[in-house]
Amino acid sequence: MANIDYHSFCAHFKDGKDIQEAGFYLFNDQTETVCYLKFLPERKNPYWVNSCDVPDGVSFPSLEELMTSRIFNRKSLQENWDNVYMLSINGMHLEDWRETLQT
Repeated sequence: MANIDYHSFCAHFKDGKDIQEAGFYLFNDQTETVCYLKFLPERKNPYWVNSCDVPDGVSFPSLEELMTSRIFNRKSLQENWDNVYMLSINGMHLEDWRETLQT
């Protein structure tokens, strides 16, 4: 089970509102490869992900495209969300990041 709600994550990540970078791995990935999502506002396609089915990562013009593209073992991140374990957000442990939202 994911340690952050999908809709909550998307709301905070959209347009880099509260999340500019997130590190995670998928429980169902035996290698437990750490993947990173980034929001890079200076780019034409500002949503970027690495460690997926595309060597060197891939960028998308919208959050929806990033979350629904089948680039994680031929499944989308949205489809895989129950297997997501969020390691860090903006370089902080998940609980520390959550505390920043309350200040």
